[in-house]
Amino acid sequence: MLGLEADGRHFFAKYSTLPTAMSLSRNETKYLSILKDSGLVPQIFDMKEGKNYMYFRTECVEGKNPKVVRMNDSILNLTINISKYFLNDGDVKTALSHGDFTPWNVIITPDGDYKMIDWEMAEVRELGYDLFTYITHVGSLLSPNKPFTQLIEQNETYIDRYFSSFGIKDWSPYLKAFAKRRIFYEESKGFMKHAEKYKSLL
Repeated sequence: MLGLEADGRHFFAKYSTLPTAMSLSRNETKYLSILKDSGLVPQIFDMKEGKNYMYFRTECVEGKNPKVVRMNDSILNLTINISKYFLNDGDVKTALSHGDFTPWNVIITPDGDYKMIDWEMAEVRELGYDLFTYITHVGSLLSPNKPFTQLIEQNETYIDRYFSSFGIKDWSPYLKAFAKRRIFYEESKGFMKHAEKYKSLL
């Protein structure tokens, strides 16, 4: 829902009544609260939860979606800034990821700041999940018949820069972890053709 505050400011609200939708809204408010001082997310104005509903209201981020949707320096920096949260060491490092890191969830404010909306799919995942999501998702929209392997090759410079910022030279394990996670998701939804495209990255 989109509405106006008494002072004329726009607000955005979600009202969920189904269990799955309530769980997603609960997850979104969790991460909006955690990131409230990061400058990366809308601010929460109000939040209420009952037995059969979940409601929250946030600022409506003024701005526009990126005109240039291909990977670029600004999008790269946004992924890096998000990945700095909940960064954990391990054989494969994990970090916070938005989960649906796509141009329509990126808002460029009038001041030139980049913010993300729709955090309902956020969780800690393998480092680089958002980066690879953006590259493959946007790439498949712009060039539906282009193999994912080519999309990765075309963006290797950005991928190298992303992982080098976290001290990682060999990012192939992260690409494979991303692909496995996406294959599981696509197959669980019955999107077998999509799953096959991700299998090419293994």
